[in-house]
Amino acid sequence: VLLHQVVFAPKLLAPGITTAQGKQRIADLAAANALVKTGPITQIIVAKTWLAQARLIETYGQSLNLGAEGLTMALDAVDQALSVSDIPKEALQMSASLPAAVAETRAEALVLRAQILARVSGGQDILPLYLRVLSDYPEAQPWAGEAVRAILSLRAKNYQGQGNSGDGTVQLMAGLATEYAKTQPAVALGAIIRMGDLFHAQGEWARAKESYRRALTFSSNDEAELTLQKTAARLALAEILYDEERYSEALLLYENELAARSY
Repeated sequence: VLLHQVVFAPKLLAPGITTAQGKQRIADLAAANALVKTGPITQIIVAKTWLAQARLIETYGQSLNLGAEGLTMALDAVDQALSVSDIPKEALQMSASLPAAVAETRAEALVLRAQILARVSGGQDILPLYLRVLSDYPEAQPWAGEAVRAILSLRAKNYQGQGNSGDGTVQLMAGLATEYAKTQPAVALGAIIRMGDLFHAQGEWARAKESYRRALTFSSNDEAELTLQKTAARLALAEILYDEERYSEALLLYENELAARSY
């Protein structure tokens, strides 16, 4: 209960921070932060609470008339989450599930920081944060997937902001697939799938199928990181085949997808 009280950040009570209620919330926050010293599992719980606080401030800051100060407060909360969840590698050995929990928490914090900064700066200089998610925590879902989508959207936005038309987005994605093939394979695969989506939306089913099949044969040193993306490509291809009344081929793809899943 005490940890969840951190969500109700004392700063949200401004300017009534000197009230008895405000003082109690400050005491709660201090007590919760003191719990960090008890071990890495508690550190993750506290970090998650900081992230919940940041999301509350970001979501309701406008209705509370917090303005730019609210976004700064939200960023401060995210930075607290990153600081609290910075756990030494030797401490991660105390629990088999702890490394994944740390990765998921820190990936979420980086994505949230990028999203808040996008509102502050209009999307400038946030690309490195998303790339860091993929470099440091590639298997932390859904945040790695969110990072891929954000990177592609940011690059498309910048491309169109340079005076290029939306018609050139397919060519841009083709270039990104080559650019990131070795350094960020998840982004490269995402670009290939995005090409398929664009072709599909334009009614160019043959080229869409070609892109989705290319995605399914895309290889990386760590295939586990690409599982969800290849699932999306497989289902998109199956949808086109079904619409073409090639039911046996579509069914085979669905069956392959079900067989690949562990329940």
